[in-house]
Amino acid sequence: MRRARLSISSFKHGRIAVQVICFLLLLWGTEKIWEYCVFDDTMEEARAVMYDFYRQDKIDNLFLGSSHVYFDIHPQVMDACTGEANFNLSTPFQPLIASYYLLREADRRYEIKNVYLEMFYGVSVMDSDILYNWRVYDYMPLSFNKLEYVLAAGDAEDIYLGFFKARRTWQNVFEPGKVAEIVKKKRGEDYQNHRWVKINENGTEYFVPGGFLYTEYRPDVDMHEMAKEPVPFADSPMAAEPERYLRKILDYCKERDINIILFSSPVAETELSKKTGHDRYREKVEGIAGQYGRAYYDFSLCREEFLDLSDDGLWRDPHHLNVWGAQTFTEAFYRMLLAGQGTDPKMYFYESYAQKAREAEGWQIE
Repeated sequence: MRRARLSISSFKHGRIAVQVICFLLLLWGTEKIWEYCVFDDTMEEARAVMYDFYRQDKIDNLFLGSSHVYFDIHPQVMDACTGEANFNLSTPFQPLIASYYLLREADRRYEIKNVYLEMFYGVSVMDSDILYNWRVYDYMPLSFNKLEYVLAAGDAEDIYLGFFKARRTWQNVFEPGKVAEIVKKKRGEDYQNHRWVKINENGTEYFVPGGFLYTEYRPDVDMHEMAKEPVPFADSPMAAEPERYLRKILDYCKERDINIILFSSPVAETELSKKTGHDRYREKVEGIAGQYGRAYYDFSLCREEFLDLSDDGLWRDPHHLNVWGAQTFTEAFYRMLLAGQGTDPKMYFYESYAQKAREAEGWQIE
């Protein structure tokens, strides 16, 4: 009798387990159908970049950061310069918490030799917005690294919405026209093949292999004539979360014996003029890098004889270069930081914004 009772009990437990699994599969399937109909990521840059990332044969040198990277560093030009495989694992306004988990993701899949982390001040002066983390881990396959990232990036509601993307845009279900539009775009060839293409009156932009956004856009107006709205940096030029994850990135590279260089892409003078006190931010990043024996280079401080981006025709907008500017900058990046054996790269840069304001003709930013 006892054996019979155990068999019945085991059968009940097994049936409950099957029911739970079936419920979860039904929930997952329903979410995926809903997501396809109401969650519009057809113009999400990170989707194209992450798809390309997971399909690389090898990555020797990894570039991390915001849109400044995928507009400014041309990985195919860098491949030709270095003879190695370079990849821009950059996403729009990439928070440093995202850079940290993407570094781990890359390191567990590829033999990473060098990491180049772009330090756009915009992602350092405030803690990360969950939107910019969703745009990264939405396209990471399930793993312990992703789970840790999801749990670290937000509160309970953010975690729930991280796993149920359709819930973020649930209101679209009440707009049949919107649903039809989303489904039509997702059935298109570009979406099906994970391509990102944008066409407007300025021309065409699209991602090419390696995580580079090819654009021939040029500014519509003279950038030097744009309105200047000076706003000082906050009392602390780096918020708590970005500093914590910058240190975690530096610690990780030290533990894994990965060389890392910190840099800031150049931005136009008209953009720099909107923030005053850049030297305080530079000093903060330099100080942290120095504690780990690492270097930081701000290419907005590059001397004109080594990197001349004064021609508006090299820019897409005050923050980003176009394809011609990217080639110029990528070649200069290689020449100044990677090719010069025994040369101190600091010779190519002004020591501070204050020094550049004193010495560079026409420069006014301090």
